Amino acid sequence: MVGACGGVGASTLAAAVAVTGARDGLLAVLVDGRHAGAGIDVLLGIEEEPGLRWADLQDARGEVDPVRLLDLLPRWSGVHVLSTDRARSLAQPDEVEGDVLRAVVSAADLVVLDLPQGRVADRARSCDVGLVVALCETLSVAGAQSVAAELGLVPSGLVCRRSVAGRLLPHDVAAAAGMDLWGELVTDPRVATAVEAGAGPPVRTGRDPAGRGRGWAGGRRDRGGGRGRADRGAARSSLGDVARAVLSHAQAVAGSGQAGR
Repeated sequence: MVGACGGVGASTLAAAVAVTGARDGLLAVLVDGRHAGAGIDVLLGIEEEPGLRWADLQDARGEVDPVRLLDLLPRWSGVHVLSTDRARSLAQPDEVEGDVLRAVVSAADLVVLDLPQGRVADRARSCDVGLVVALCETLSVAGAQSVAAELGLVPSGLVCRRSVAGRLLPHDVAAAAGMDLWGELVTDPRVATAVEAGAGPPVRTGRDPAGRGRGWAGGRRDRGGGRGRADRGAARSSLGDVARAVLSHAQAVAGSGQAGR
């Protein structure tokens, strides 16, 4: 999972896809692919929860016990989370990161790797499926094209989010990036509100006949404050609906034999 530009919501969607998989009974792990910054645990509101972060794994070389590793990670809504530590931003040696990721993949049913631009090529070959999240803006299109090139032959999809300034349509962005459109995110102010409250992104699991959300992910902690075509299966709805569509597409790609593993 990678954003075509900053602030597009890739980390939020990554969390939503992971929790959707966990609700389906999958052993899901959300991995922060950044070496520095706030850490995805802050987005989820679990930064004060005990458990291992990347900075604790500096010496995790060679054979890493996958079961013990997952047991020691903090959890959010049933998802195991391996995050950067905001107070200890340390670059992981490549061999450490590789050994840890192999251990995670060996134990989990679903691993969602949230990557920044510039690190995609390093990790693309270890991914079954790639997803790019972009705004419907010219600069974001350029970013999506760059990420698509880094992904190379990895089967990938695109999720778009419209913006006030952008005049492009989602299928325009998909066509320019040479990717299939898997969904369109609708901006929902409740997502930002929940994150600011320390609850993490709210992920609706469906709608009842009255159109109300049936379920939400997230805790309650008070912080004090041809390619390029528009896929007929592309979702245009809430965070939870798009996460469901993305997971379904990814599982279909992996199950079809198009994926690397």
